[in-house]
Amino acid sequence: MEFQLEKISWLDNLELFSKLEDIFPDTYEKITTNQVFVDRVGEIVAEEMSSVDNSDLDSLKNQIQGIESLYNLSLTDELEELEKHEKEYAAYLDSEAESYIEDRTRDVDERNEMREGRVIEEIFNSLVER
Repeated sequence: MEFQLEKISWLDNLELFSKLEDIFPDTYEKITTNQVFVDRVGEIVAEEMSSVDNSDLDSLKNQIQGIESLYNLSLTDELEELEKHEKEYAAYLDSEAESYIEDRTRDVDERNEMREGRVIEEIFNSLVER
């Protein structure tokens, strides 16, 4: 049984594997209640979590919740870790947005100061020319 489980590599495979319950209910139950299967699911979840792109965190969280429900497993720790990572990423995005806004505001202020300096220079130059 372990050999066949090693062929399941992604969460998508686990979702497809669940469809076998209708066809082979006894074998399916025997496999999915075995600790080897539970351990393999944990490995797959860990692999997916380690390679997920920040923009896909929510999608992965939803997929893990689905797997948790399909196989009646507890993946609370993994989901909490994803939540933490999501919050950190959101905070990072917020800080990047604030930094961008501050940079744009500073650029506008600098341009206004340069214009103001030119106007003053032109006024003085016009006074000297007279």
